[in-house]
Amino acid sequence: MSDGLQVELVGVDKLINNLDRFAEQIGKGMGDAGKKIGSLIIRQPGLRSYPPEGIQNGPGRMTLEGKGTPYVRMVPMGWYERGYGWVSANGDRGRRTSQRLGTKWTVEPSPFQVVIGNTADYAPYVHGEEQSRRMAGYGWRKLVDVAREQLSEAARIYQVFVDRLIKQLGL
Repeated sequence: MSDGLQVELVGVDKLINNLDRFAEQIGKGMGDAGKKIGSLIIRQPGLRSYPPEGIQNGPGRMTLEGKGTPYVRMVPMGWYERGYGWVSANGDRGRRTSQRLGTKWTVEPSPFQVVIGNTADYAPYVHGEEQSRRMAGYGWRKLVDVAREQLSEAARIYQVFVDRLIKQLGL
C-alpha cells in the first residue's frame, strides 16, 4: 500500500467550467465569423451578382465561316440566355441547361476556417482556376482572387469575434 499526497486546489472547478464554456463559445463565435466572411466574399461583384449582360447574352453575334478558303461568309452564332442556357442562332431554345450559377454558392464555416464553393457543374470554368480569358473578359471573377482581396477584412472580422469572446468570458 502506498501513501499518497493530496492537494486541494481552490477554484479549479471554476476554471474547468470556464474552459468548457470557452470551447463551446469559440466554436459558435468563430463559426458565426466564418459565415459573415463567406457572405462578404460571395457578395463581391463578379461572383454571386452577375456582370452586366453583353453581346454574349443575346442574338447578334456573328462568326466567319470558311476561314482558309476563297469563300468566307458571316454567319450568326448562338448565345447564352441567363437563367435558361444556350439558344441556337435561329432562336431555338432547346432544353433548359442553366444551373443558375449565382444561386449555387455554399458557405461552410468551422471554428477556424470557412469553405466557400459553388455547386454548379461549370463553376470551375467561371470562378475557378480553370477560368477562361473569355469569362474574365465578361467580368466574372475567380473566387480565390476575391478571397485574397478580402483577407484583411476577414482577419478584422475574426478579431472582432475573438475580442468579443474574451470580453464575454472575462478573460
